[in-house]
Amino acid sequence: SVSVMAALEQEQPPSNENYEKLLSSYLGFSFAIFLGLIPKSSISLVSALQSRNRDLSLKLIHAEDQLRQLHSRRKEDSKANARVVEIFASHRHAWQQEEKRLLQQIDTSAEEIALLRAKVEELEKLEVELKANVEELKREVAEGDEMLNFMARKSEFDDSSETGGGCVSNDNFSEVAAARFGKFRVS
Repeated sequence: SVSVMAALEQEQPPSNENYEKLLSSYLGFSFAIFLGLIPKSSISLVSALQSRNRDLSLKLIHAEDQLRQLHSRRKEDSKANARVVEIFASHRHAWQQEEKRLLQQIDTSAEEIALLRAKVEELEKLEVELKANVEELKREVAEGDEMLNFMARKSEFDDSSETGGGCVSNDNFSEVAAARFGKFRVS
């Protein structure tokens, strides 16, 4: 027994390769025994599970393909959205520039309207003054005409008094005319 122990000690421990072969053989043998002990009805269950496994594998492949397509579409959509945002930003900038231009135009027009209103107001005041001046001039012209008519009648009256028909003296007539119309000088 001592010699057997000495012989075992001299042997090298099994290498990894031998160990893997031994484990593989053990698993294969165990699986073969397991399959031998499975009842016959379970064998159809194994084929059903294999069929189900194939179906699930096909579904997995199909789902992975759909996922790749979905990622591809999302990438394209992302690029398209970026382009839309870029286009919208450029349009928005143009709209803002147009809005600024229109607001400046409105401000300029508002200033012009205010100036025109002030001018209209000034012209309306001037019109009122001119109408008052015209009325004053009409009144003065009417008074001047009346004075000329009066003077013409006086002159006729004086002519007729020289012939004997007048009763008012020249001095009284001049005083009455001066009191009524102011002093006029007729040239």
